[in-house]
Amino acid sequence: MGTAIDVRRAHKAAQATTRALDARPGGGLDVAALGFADMNAIVAGFEHLVKADGGDMSPKNKSSLLSMWFRVLDWGRLTERLDGIRLLCPAL
Repeated sequence: MGTAIDVRRAHKAAQATTRALDARPGGGLDVAALGFADMNAIVAGFEHLVKADGGDMSPKNKSSLLSMWFRVLDWGRLTERLDGIRLLCPAL
């Protein structure tokens, strides 16, 4: 990550993740309680993203944002800033 565009996309991916977790029991607030089902809910949330105007977002853009979310997870793990998030995707 580095450019302003990357930061904007990371923010948009984090917003999509937050919306997906908000719909889960507990709202995703307890990182220690997050698990595989929560990651499935996050991925499903990306599948249903729409553009700001409410129109359909292209599958390429959805995939790109999901990829950015995984980059955020990788960055967080490598910098030890998101240690608790490992529970969402233990392979990272």
